[in-house]
Amino acid sequence: GIQAPVKTLDTAMELPPMSLDVVKGASGRTYSISASGGALVNASSMQFPTWSDAGGQDDLVWYSGSRGSNGAWTATVDLMRHRTAGRYSIDCYAVINGVQQRVGSLTFTVEGPKIESFTAESVDRTAGTVTYKVVVNAPSSISSAQMAVWCYSVGGQDDLVWYTLSNPTVSGNSYTYHCTVNMARHNYQVGVYAAHVYVTDNAGIQAPVKTLDTAMELPPMNFTVQGDDTDLFRVVSISGGIFANASSVQFPTWSDAGGQDDLVWYAAHQNNAGVWEAYIPLSNHRTPGRYTVHCYAIINGVSIQALSDGTFDVDPSIITKLGYGIVGNTQTTVSQMVARYNAALRGTSRTYPSDVYASKGAPTIEAFCQILLEECNAEGIRAEVIFCQAMKETGWLQFGGAVQNWQCNFAGIGAIDSAPTQAATFPDVRTGLRAQVQHMKAYSDPRASIQGLANPCVDPRFDLVTPKGKAPNVENLGNGNWATATDYGSSLLKMIEELTRY
Repeated sequence: GIQAPVKTLDTAMELPPMSLDVVKGASGRTYSISASGGALVNASSMQFPTWSDAGGQDDLVWYSGSRGSNGAWTATVDLMRHRTAGRYSIDCYAVINGVQQRVGSLTFTVEGPKIESFTAESVDRTAGTVTYKVVVNAPSSISSAQMAVWCYSVGGQDDLVWYTLSNPTVSGNSYTYHCTVNMARHNYQVGVYAAHVYVTDNAGIQAPVKTLDTAMELPPMNFTVQGDDTDLFRVVSISGGIFANASSVQFPTWSDAGGQDDLVWYAAHQNNAGVWEAYIPLSNHRTPGRYTVHCYAIINGVSIQALSDGTFDVDPSIITKLGYGIVGNTQTTVSQMVARYNAALRGTSRTYPSDVYASKGAPTIEAFCQILLEECNAEGIRAEVIFCQAMKETGWLQFGGAVQNWQCNFAGIGAIDSAPTQAATFPDVRTGLRAQVQHMKAYSDPRASIQGLANPCVDPRFDLVTPKGKAPNVENLGNGNWATATDYGSSLLKMIEELTRY
Protein backbone atom coordinates (compact mmCIF):
# COMPACT_ATOMS: atom_id res chain seq x y z
CA GLY A 1 0.00 0.00 0.00
CA ILE A 2 3.07 2.22 -0.05
CA GLN A 3 3.08 4.69 -3.03
CA ALA A 4 6.29 5.50 -4.76
CA PRO A 5 7.32 9.16 -5.07
CA VAL A 6 5.47 10.67 -8.02
CA LYS A 7 7.41 11.38 -11.15
CA THR A 8 6.22 14.10 -13.62
CA LEU A 9 6.88 14.81 -17.28
CA ASP A 10 5.82 17.68 -19.54
CA THR A 11 5.27 16.96 -23.22
CA ALA A 12 4.24 19.43 -25.93
CA MET A 13 1.25 18.21 -27.92
CA GLU A 14 -0.18 19.61 -31.13
CA LEU A 15 -3.31 18.90 -33.08
CA PRO A 16 -2.88 16.20 -35.61
CA PRO A 17 -1.89 17.76 -38.93
CA MET A 18 -4.77 19.11 -40.97
CA SER A 19 -5.21 20.96 -44.28
CA LEU A 20 -6.60 24.54 -44.36
CA ASP A 21 -7.02 26.41 -47.64
CA VAL A 22 -8.92 29.32 -49.23
CA VAL A 23 -9.35 29.65 -53.01
CA LYS A 24 -10.82 32.53 -55.08
CA GLY A 25 -13.94 31.65 -57.07
CA ALA A 26 -14.19 32.10 -60.83
CA SER A 27 -16.54 35.11 -60.55
CA GLY A 28 -14.26 36.90 -58.11
CA ARG A 29 -17.21 37.45 -55.81
CA THR A 30 -16.68 34.35 -53.65
CA TYR A 31 -13.82 32.55 -51.91
CA SER A 32 -14.02 28.82 -50.98
CA ILE A 33 -12.68 27.67 -47.58
CA SER A 34 -11.76 24.03 -47.01
CA ALA A 35 -10.52 22.22 -43.90
CA SER A 36 -9.73 18.49 -43.57
CA GLY A 37 -7.51 15.86 -41.95
CA GLY A 38 -6.13 15.41 -38.45
CA ALA A 39 -8.52 15.88 -35.55
CA LEU A 40 -11.19 17.21 -37.93
CA VAL A 41 -12.18 13.62 -38.64
CA ASN A 42 -13.81 13.70 -35.20
CA ALA A 43 -15.36 17.20 -35.62
CA SER A 44 -19.13 17.46 -35.41
CA SER A 45 -19.34 21.04 -36.75
CA MET A 46 -17.15 23.82 -38.03
CA GLN A 47 -17.43 27.59 -38.36
CA PHE A 48 -15.27 30.12 -40.16
CA PRO A 49 -15.61 33.71 -38.80
CA THR A 50 -14.35 36.04 -41.54
CA TRP A 51 -13.68 39.79 -41.66
CA SER A 52 -11.75 42.40 -43.58
CA ASP A 53 -8.78 43.75 -41.68
CA ALA A 54 -9.48 47.29 -42.86
CA GLY A 55 -12.89 47.24 -41.21
CA GLY A 56 -11.68 46.12 -37.76
CA GLN A 57 -14.25 43.29 -37.68
CA ASP A 58 -17.16 45.66 -38.41
CA ASP A 59 -18.05 43.28 -41.24
CA LEU A 60 -17.51 40.04 -39.26
CA VAL A 61 -19.55 37.12 -40.64
CA TRP A 62 -19.62 33.60 -39.23
CA TYR A 63 -19.81 31.08 -42.06
CA SER A 64 -20.96 27.56 -41.13
CA GLY A 65 -19.07 24.72 -42.74
CA SER A 66 -20.59 21.63 -44.28
CA ARG A 67 -18.96 18.22 -44.46
CA GLY A 68 -18.51 16.57 -47.81
CA SER A 69 -18.43 12.86 -48.65
CA ASN A 70 -14.62 13.01 -48.55
CA GLY A 71 -14.70 14.25 -44.97
CA ALA A 72 -13.56 17.79 -45.79
CA TRP A 73 -15.32 20.79 -44.26
CA THR A 74 -16.13 23.64 -46.69
CA ALA A 75 -17.75 27.09 -46.62
CA THR A 76 -18.14 29.92 -49.13
CA VAL A 77 -17.27 33.54 -48.34
CA ASP A 78 -19.52 35.98 -50.22
CA LEU A 79 -17.76 39.31 -50.67
CA MET A 80 -21.15 41.00 -51.17
CA ARG A 81 -21.49 40.62 -47.40
CA HIS A 82 -18.27 42.55 -46.84
CA ARG A 83 -17.74 44.92 -49.84
CA THR A 84 -14.19 45.81 -48.88
CA ALA A 85 -10.89 45.43 -50.67
CA GLY A 86 -7.65 44.43 -48.97
CA ARG A 87 -6.59 41.64 -46.58
CA TYR A 88 -9.16 39.33 -44.99
CA SER A 89 -8.73 37.08 -41.92
CA ILE A 90 -10.45 33.75 -41.25
CA ASP A 91 -10.49 31.87 -37.98
CA CYS A 92 -11.37 28.17 -38.06
CA TYR A 93 -13.39 26.79 -35.12
CA ALA A 94 -14.36 23.13 -34.77
CA VAL A 95 -16.40 21.22 -32.21
CA ILE A 96 -14.39 18.03 -31.51
CA ASN A 97 -15.70 15.45 -29.07
CA GLY A 98 -18.17 18.05 -27.81
CA VAL A 99 -15.58 20.78 -27.21
CA GLN A 100 -15.24 23.90 -29.48
CA GLN A 101 -11.68 24.91 -30.18
CA ARG A 102 -9.80 27.11 -32.58
CA VAL A 103 -8.00 24.83 -34.97
CA GLY A 104 -6.29 27.36 -37.26
CA SER A 105 -6.53 30.55 -39.28
CA LEU A 106 -6.27 31.73 -42.89
CA THR A 107 -5.86 34.98 -44.77
CA PHE A 108 -6.55 36.10 -48.31
CA THR A 109 -6.35 39.39 -50.18
CA VAL A 110 -9.11 40.94 -52.32
CA GLU A 111 -8.15 43.30 -55.10
CA GLY A 112 -10.99 45.75 -55.74
CA PRO A 113 -11.64 47.88 -58.83
CA LYS A 114 -9.49 50.91 -59.51
CA ILE A 115 -10.09 53.82 -61.85
CA GLU A 116 -6.76 54.00 -63.62
CA SER A 117 -7.50 57.21 -65.56
CA PHE A 118 -10.32 59.71 -66.10
CA THR A 119 -9.87 62.35 -68.81
CA ALA A 120 -11.82 64.74 -71.02
CA GLU A 121 -10.76 63.10 -74.24
CA SER A 122 -12.36 65.70 -76.51
CA VAL A 123 -14.33 68.94 -76.16
CA ASP A 124 -16.49 70.03 -79.12
CA ARG A 125 -17.15 73.74 -78.67
CA THR A 126 -19.38 73.85 -81.76
CA ALA A 127 -21.69 71.08 -80.57
CA GLY A 128 -21.45 71.97 -76.88
CA THR A 129 -20.26 68.50 -75.90
CA VAL A 130 -17.43 66.90 -73.96
CA THR A 131 -16.47 63.23 -74.35
CA TYR A 132 -14.99 61.61 -71.26
CA LYS A 133 -12.71 58.55 -71.23
CA VAL A 134 -12.64 56.28 -68.17
CA VAL A 135 -10.23 53.35 -67.79
CA VAL A 136 -10.96 50.90 -64.97
CA ASN A 137 -8.96 47.92 -63.71
CA ALA A 138 -11.37 45.38 -62.24
CA PRO A 139 -10.12 41.82 -61.49
CA SER A 140 -13.65 40.81 -60.47
CA SER A 141 -15.28 42.49 -63.50
CA ILE A 142 -17.78 45.35 -63.23
CA SER A 143 -21.43 45.32 -62.20
CA SER A 144 -22.09 49.05 -62.58
CA ALA A 145 -20.33 52.21 -63.73
CA GLN A 146 -21.87 55.65 -63.53
CA MET A 147 -20.86 59.25 -63.91
CA ALA A 148 -22.56 62.20 -62.17
CA VAL A 149 -22.21 65.50 -64.04
CA TRP A 150 -23.37 69.03 -63.18
CA CYS A 151 -22.32 72.64 -63.72
CA TYR A 152 -21.34 73.87 -60.29
CA SER A 153 -20.68 77.41 -61.51
CA VAL A 154 -24.44 77.97 -61.91
CA GLY A 155 -27.29 76.77 -59.72
CA GLY A 156 -25.40 74.23 -57.63
CA GLN A 157 -26.62 70.76 -58.59
CA ASP A 158 -29.92 71.83 -60.15
CA ASP A 159 -28.78 70.33 -63.47
CA LEU A 160 -27.31 67.10 -62.04
CA VAL A 161 -27.53 64.20 -64.51
CA TRP A 162 -26.45 60.59 -63.91
CA TYR A 163 -24.93 58.92 -66.96
CA THR A 164 -24.64 55.14 -67.19
CA LEU A 165 -21.29 54.00 -68.56
CA SER A 166 -21.81 51.05 -70.87
CA ASN A 167 -20.33 49.06 -73.75
CA PRO A 168 -16.72 49.15 -72.55
CA THR A 169 -13.74 47.94 -74.52
CA VAL A 170 -12.33 45.04 -72.49
CA SER A 171 -8.76 43.80 -72.41
CA GLY A 172 -8.06 41.37 -69.57
CA ASN A 173 -8.99 43.19 -66.38
CA SER A 174 -9.02 46.59 -68.11
CA TYR A 175 -12.34 48.24 -69.04
CA THR A 176 -12.38 51.43 -71.16
CA TYR A 177 -15.56 53.54 -71.27
CA HIS A 178 -16.50 56.60 -73.34
CA CYS A 179 -19.35 58.95 -72.45
CA THR A 180 -20.42 62.12 -74.26
CA VAL A 181 -22.09 64.86 -72.23
CA ASN A 182 -24.17 67.47 -74.06
CA MET A 183 -24.76 70.90 -72.52
CA ALA A 184 -28.36 70.60 -73.70
CA ARG A 185 -29.05 68.16 -70.84
CA HIS A 186 -27.69 70.74 -68.40
CA ASN A 187 -29.81 73.70 -69.49
CA TYR A 188 -26.83 75.04 -71.42
CA GLN A 189 -25.31 76.36 -68.22
CA VAL A 190 -21.95 77.97 -68.86
CA GLY A 191 -18.98 77.44 -66.55
CA VAL A 192 -17.11 74.60 -64.88
CA TYR A 193 -18.69 71.15 -65.13
CA ALA A 194 -17.92 68.62 -62.39
CA ALA A 195 -17.85 64.94 -63.33
CA HIS A 196 -17.61 62.17 -60.70
CA VAL A 197 -17.14 58.50 -61.65
CA TYR A 198 -18.51 55.67 -59.52
CA VAL A 199 -17.56 52.04 -60.29
CA THR A 200 -18.69 48.90 -58.46
CA ASP A 201 -17.40 45.42 -59.25
CA ASN A 202 -19.24 42.11 -59.11
CA ALA A 203 -18.17 41.68 -55.50
CA GLY A 204 -19.98 44.87 -54.53
CA ILE A 205 -16.70 46.70 -53.94
CA GLN A 206 -16.67 50.34 -55.04
CA ALA A 207 -13.58 51.92 -56.50
CA PRO A 208 -12.34 55.18 -54.97
CA VAL A 209 -14.30 57.98 -56.68
CA LYS A 210 -12.49 59.92 -59.41
CA THR A 211 -13.39 63.53 -60.20
CA LEU A 212 -12.67 65.86 -63.10
CA ASP A 213 -13.53 69.52 -63.76
CA THR A 214 -14.03 70.80 -67.31
CA ALA A 215 -14.79 74.38 -68.37
CA MET A 216 -17.64 74.60 -70.90
CA GLU A 217 -18.76 77.48 -73.09
CA LEU A 218 -21.80 77.97 -75.29
CA PRO A 219 -21.30 76.83 -78.88
CA PRO A 220 -20.60 79.74 -81.23
CA MET A 221 -23.63 81.51 -82.65
CA ASN A 222 -24.30 84.44 -84.95
CA PHE A 223 -26.24 87.32 -83.39
CA THR A 224 -27.04 90.30 -85.64
CA VAL A 225 -29.09 93.48 -85.63
CA GLN A 226 -30.01 94.93 -89.03
CA GLY A 227 -31.39 98.35 -89.87
CA ASP A 228 -29.96 101.85 -89.79
CA ASP A 229 -31.18 105.38 -89.14
CA THR A 230 -33.15 105.46 -92.38
CA ASP A 231 -35.31 102.59 -91.13
CA LEU A 232 -38.25 102.68 -88.74
CA PHE A 233 -37.50 99.15 -87.56
CA ARG A 234 -34.71 96.79 -86.64
CA VAL A 235 -34.43 93.09 -87.49
CA VAL A 236 -32.75 90.96 -84.83
CA SER A 237 -31.53 87.49 -85.81
CA ILE A 238 -29.63 84.61 -84.28
CA SER A 239 -28.46 81.32 -85.75
CA GLY A 240 -25.89 78.57 -85.47
CA GLY A 241 -24.72 76.55 -82.51
CA ILE A 242 -27.48 75.35 -80.23
CA PHE A 243 -30.21 77.14 -82.18
CA ALA A 244 -30.49 74.22 -84.58
CA ASN A 245 -32.41 72.52 -81.75
CA ALA A 246 -34.55 75.51 -80.73
CA SER A 247 -38.34 75.27 -80.78
CA SER A 248 -38.97 78.92 -79.95
CA VAL A 249 -36.91 82.09 -79.58
CA GLN A 250 -37.74 85.48 -78.07
CA PHE A 251 -35.89 88.79 -78.03
CA PRO A 252 -36.74 91.05 -75.05
CA THR A 253 -35.80 94.58 -76.13
CA TRP A 254 -35.70 97.91 -74.31
CA SER A 255 -34.17 101.36 -74.48
CA ASP A 256 -31.40 101.85 -71.95
CA ALA A 257 -32.56 105.39 -71.16
CA GLY A 258 -35.96 104.11 -70.05
CA GLY A 259 -34.67 101.50 -67.63
CA GLN A 260 -36.84 98.77 -69.21
CA ASP A 261 -40.04 100.84 -68.91
CA ASP A 262 -40.56 100.13 -72.63
CA LEU A 263 -39.58 96.45 -72.48
CA VAL A 264 -41.20 94.41 -75.26
CA TRP A 265 -40.79 90.68 -75.89
CA TYR A 266 -40.59 89.88 -79.60
CA ALA A 267 -41.30 86.34 -80.75
CA ALA A 268 -38.92 85.21 -83.49
CA HIS A 269 -39.73 83.07 -86.52
CA GLN A 270 -37.33 80.67 -88.19
CA ASN A 271 -36.72 81.20 -91.89
CA ASN A 272 -35.81 78.57 -94.47
CA ALA A 273 -32.11 79.04 -93.74
CA GLY A 274 -32.62 78.14 -90.08
CA VAL A 275 -32.13 81.73 -88.88
CA TRP A 276 -34.40 82.98 -86.09
CA GLU A 277 -35.58 86.54 -86.82
CA ALA A 278 -37.75 89.10 -85.07
CA TYR A 279 -39.01 92.41 -86.45
CA ILE A 280 -38.72 95.30 -83.96
CA PRO A 281 -40.76 98.39 -84.89
CA LEU A 282 -39.26 101.43 -83.23
CA SER A 283 -42.79 102.79 -82.80
CA ASN A 284 -43.10 100.39 -79.84
CA HIS A 285 -40.39 102.29 -77.97
CA ARG A 286 -40.08 105.90 -79.22
CA THR A 287 -36.89 106.64 -77.30
CA PRO A 288 -33.60 107.72 -78.90
CA GLY A 289 -30.25 106.34 -77.85
CA ARG A 290 -28.87 102.88 -77.04
CA TYR A 291 -31.11 99.79 -76.99
CA THR A 292 -30.37 96.37 -75.46
CA VAL A 293 -31.58 93.06 -76.88
CA HIS A 294 -31.42 89.72 -75.07
CA CYS A 295 -32.13 86.29 -76.48
CA TYR A 296 -34.23 83.64 -74.72
CA ALA A 297 -35.01 80.24 -76.21
CA ILE A 298 -36.55 76.86 -75.62
CA ILE A 299 -34.00 74.29 -76.74
CA ASN A 300 -34.59 70.56 -76.45
CA GLY A 301 -37.56 71.34 -74.23
CA VAL A 302 -35.51 73.44 -71.81
CA SER A 303 -36.02 77.17 -71.29
CA ILE A 304 -32.67 78.93 -71.64
CA GLN A 305 -32.25 82.51 -70.45
CA ALA A 306 -30.05 85.29 -71.79
CA LEU A 307 -28.15 83.17 -74.29
CA SER A 308 -26.77 86.21 -76.03
CA ASP A 309 -27.25 89.94 -76.17
CA GLY A 310 -26.69 92.82 -78.51
CA THR A 311 -27.28 96.54 -78.84
CA PHE A 312 -28.33 99.07 -81.43
CA ASP A 313 -28.65 102.86 -81.53
CA VAL A 314 -31.56 105.04 -82.62
CA ASP A 315 -31.01 108.61 -83.79
CA PRO A 316 -33.40 111.24 -82.36
CA SER A 317 -34.41 112.25 -85.89
CA ILE A 318 -36.03 108.85 -86.40
CA ILE A 319 -38.35 109.25 -83.43
CA THR A 320 -40.12 112.17 -85.10
CA LYS A 321 -40.99 109.94 -88.09
CA LEU A 322 -42.63 107.18 -86.11
CA GLY A 323 -46.33 106.52 -86.51
CA TYR A 324 -48.63 103.97 -84.87
CA GLY A 325 -46.87 100.68 -85.53
CA ILE A 326 -49.00 97.72 -86.64
CA VAL A 327 -46.47 95.09 -85.63
CA GLY A 328 -45.99 94.89 -81.89
CA ASN A 329 -47.56 94.05 -78.57
CA THR A 330 -51.32 94.47 -78.32
CA GLN A 331 -52.43 97.53 -76.37
CA THR A 332 -56.00 96.43 -75.68
CA THR A 333 -57.91 93.62 -73.97
CA VAL A 334 -60.88 91.41 -74.78
CA SER A 335 -63.01 93.24 -72.23
CA GLN A 336 -62.14 96.61 -73.79
CA MET A 337 -63.07 95.40 -77.27
CA VAL A 338 -66.33 93.91 -76.02
CA ALA A 339 -67.21 97.11 -74.17
CA ARG A 340 -66.46 99.23 -77.23
CA TYR A 341 -68.56 96.97 -79.45
CA ASN A 342 -71.53 97.06 -77.08
CA ALA A 343 -71.27 100.84 -76.80
CA ALA A 344 -71.38 101.16 -80.59
CA LEU A 345 -74.66 99.21 -80.77
CA ARG A 346 -76.25 100.72 -77.68
CA GLY A 347 -79.47 102.59 -78.44
CA THR A 348 -79.91 100.85 -81.78
CA SER A 349 -81.85 97.78 -82.87
CA ARG A 350 -78.65 96.12 -84.02
CA THR A 351 -77.18 93.11 -82.20
CA TYR A 352 -74.24 90.77 -82.51
CA PRO A 353 -75.05 88.26 -85.33
CA SER A 354 -74.94 85.17 -83.12
CA ASP A 355 -77.45 83.42 -85.39
CA VAL A 356 -74.74 83.38 -88.07
CA TYR A 357 -71.55 82.99 -86.04
CA ALA A 358 -72.74 80.45 -83.45
CA SER A 359 -72.14 77.71 -86.02
CA LYS A 360 -68.86 79.33 -87.06
CA GLY A 361 -67.05 79.19 -83.74
CA ALA A 362 -68.00 82.57 -82.20
CA PRO A 363 -71.48 82.53 -80.63
CA THR A 364 -70.83 85.75 -78.66
CA ILE A 365 -68.92 88.98 -79.13
CA GLU A 366 -66.69 87.83 -76.24
CA ALA A 367 -65.76 84.70 -78.20
CA PHE A 368 -65.20 86.77 -81.34
CA CYS A 369 -62.80 89.13 -79.56
CA GLN A 370 -60.97 86.28 -77.85
CA ILE A 371 -60.31 84.60 -81.22
CA LEU A 372 -59.19 87.94 -82.66
CA LEU A 373 -56.71 88.47 -79.81
CA GLU A 374 -55.30 84.93 -80.16
CA GLU A 375 -54.74 85.28 -83.90
CA CYS A 376 -53.07 88.69 -83.49
CA ASN A 377 -50.77 87.43 -80.75
CA ALA A 378 -49.74 84.47 -82.91
CA GLU A 379 -48.40 86.78 -85.64
CA GLY A 380 -47.28 89.71 -83.49
CA ILE A 381 -49.91 92.10 -84.90
CA ARG A 382 -51.61 94.59 -82.58
CA ALA A 383 -55.15 93.47 -81.88
CA GLU A 384 -56.50 97.01 -81.57
CA VAL A 385 -55.62 97.60 -85.23
CA ILE A 386 -57.37 94.44 -86.45
CA PHE A 387 -60.42 95.00 -84.23
CA CYS A 388 -60.95 98.59 -85.36
CA GLN A 389 -60.37 97.69 -88.99
CA ALA A 390 -62.86 94.80 -88.78
CA MET A 391 -65.47 97.07 -87.20
CA LYS A 392 -64.84 99.79 -89.79
CA GLU A 393 -65.02 97.39 -92.75
CA THR A 394 -68.17 95.57 -91.55
CA GLY A 395 -70.11 98.36 -89.83
CA TRP A 396 -69.71 96.71 -86.42
CA LEU A 397 -70.36 93.27 -87.93
CA GLN A 398 -73.63 94.36 -89.54
CA PHE A 399 -72.18 94.22 -93.09
CA GLY A 400 -74.84 95.33 -95.63
CA GLY A 401 -72.53 95.77 -98.62
CA ALA A 402 -71.20 93.37 -101.25
CA VAL A 403 -69.63 91.16 -98.54
CA GLN A 404 -72.09 89.11 -96.47
CA ASN A 405 -71.71 88.17 -92.81
CA TRP A 406 -71.69 84.41 -93.53
CA GLN A 407 -68.51 84.86 -95.60
CA CYS A 408 -66.50 85.58 -92.41
CA ASN A 409 -64.47 88.12 -94.38
CA PHE A 410 -64.00 90.96 -91.91
CA ALA A 411 -61.61 93.10 -93.95
CA GLY A 412 -63.05 92.87 -97.45
CA ILE A 413 -60.15 90.72 -98.66
CA GLY A 414 -60.50 90.30 -102.41
CA ALA A 415 -63.26 92.92 -102.71
CA ILE A 416 -61.58 95.61 -104.76
CA ASP A 417 -63.37 98.76 -105.88
CA SER A 418 -63.81 97.50 -109.43
CA ALA A 419 -65.06 94.05 -108.38
CA PRO A 420 -66.63 94.20 -104.90
CA THR A 421 -68.41 90.85 -105.30
CA GLN A 422 -65.13 88.94 -105.61
CA ALA A 423 -64.53 89.00 -101.86
CA ALA A 424 -63.06 85.85 -100.35
CA THR A 425 -65.18 83.47 -98.26
CA PHE A 426 -63.86 81.69 -95.18
CA PRO A 427 -65.40 78.68 -93.41
CA ASP A 428 -65.48 80.14 -89.91
CA VAL A 429 -64.69 83.18 -87.79
CA ARG A 430 -61.18 82.06 -86.81
CA THR A 431 -60.13 81.42 -90.40
CA GLY A 432 -61.51 84.78 -91.49
CA LEU A 433 -59.71 86.66 -88.73
CA ARG A 434 -56.54 84.65 -89.37
CA ALA A 435 -56.62 85.68 -93.04
CA GLN A 436 -57.08 89.33 -92.05
CA VAL A 437 -54.16 89.19 -89.59
CA GLN A 438 -51.93 87.48 -92.15
CA HIS A 439 -52.86 90.01 -94.81
CA MET A 440 -52.07 92.85 -92.42
CA LYS A 441 -48.73 91.25 -91.61
CA ALA A 442 -47.85 91.23 -95.30
CA TYR A 443 -48.53 94.98 -95.39
CA SER A 444 -46.74 95.91 -92.15
CA ASP A 445 -43.79 93.52 -91.74
CA PRO A 446 -40.97 93.78 -94.32
CA ARG A 447 -39.76 90.33 -93.32
CA ALA A 448 -43.15 88.65 -93.74
CA SER A 449 -43.21 85.38 -95.67
CA ILE A 450 -45.55 82.42 -95.98
CA GLN A 451 -42.88 80.23 -94.40
CA GLY A 452 -42.55 82.62 -91.48
CA LEU A 453 -46.25 82.65 -90.55
CA ALA A 454 -47.17 81.07 -87.23
CA ASN A 455 -50.06 79.17 -88.85
CA PRO A 456 -50.65 77.83 -92.38
CA CYS A 457 -51.45 80.66 -94.76
CA VAL A 458 -55.19 81.14 -95.37
CA ASP A 459 -54.90 84.60 -96.90
CA PRO A 460 -55.56 84.13 -100.65
CA ARG A 461 -53.83 87.43 -101.47
CA PHE A 462 -50.75 87.20 -99.25
CA ASP A 463 -48.36 86.86 -102.20
CA LEU A 464 -49.97 89.80 -104.01
CA VAL A 465 -48.74 92.29 -101.38
CA THR A 466 -45.49 93.72 -102.72
CA PRO A 467 -43.24 94.88 -101.39
CA LYS A 468 -43.79 93.34 -97.99
CA GLY A 469 -43.90 95.86 -95.16
CA LYS A 470 -44.95 98.80 -97.33
CA ALA A 471 -47.32 100.04 -94.60
CA PRO A 472 -45.58 99.58 -91.23
CA ASN A 473 -47.83 102.12 -89.48
CA VAL A 474 -51.59 102.60 -89.33
CA GLU A 475 -51.08 105.98 -91.02
CA ASN A 476 -49.72 104.17 -94.11
CA LEU A 477 -52.82 102.03 -94.79
CA GLY A 478 -54.60 104.59 -96.98
CA ASN A 479 -53.59 106.26 -100.22
CA GLY A 480 -53.68 103.07 -102.26
CA ASN A 481 -52.02 100.72 -99.82
CA TRP A 482 -54.76 98.77 -98.05
CA ALA A 483 -57.44 101.23 -99.10
CA THR A 484 -57.65 104.05 -101.59
CA ALA A 485 -59.15 106.58 -99.16
CA THR A 486 -56.64 109.15 -97.98
CA ASP A 487 -58.18 109.26 -94.52
CA TYR A 488 -58.36 105.47 -94.03
CA GLY A 489 -55.40 105.40 -91.65
CA SER A 490 -56.42 108.47 -89.69
CA SER A 491 -59.95 107.14 -89.23
CA LEU A 492 -58.53 103.89 -87.81
CA LEU A 493 -56.31 105.89 -85.45
CA LYS A 494 -59.37 107.72 -84.18
CA MET A 495 -61.15 104.41 -83.55
CA ILE A 496 -58.09 103.05 -81.74
CA GLU A 497 -57.99 106.15 -79.55
CA GLU A 498 -61.70 105.71 -78.71
CA LEU A 499 -61.11 102.02 -77.91
CA THR A 500 -58.50 102.88 -75.29
CA ARG A 501 -61.12 104.80 -73.26
CA TYR A 502 -62.96 101.60 -72.36
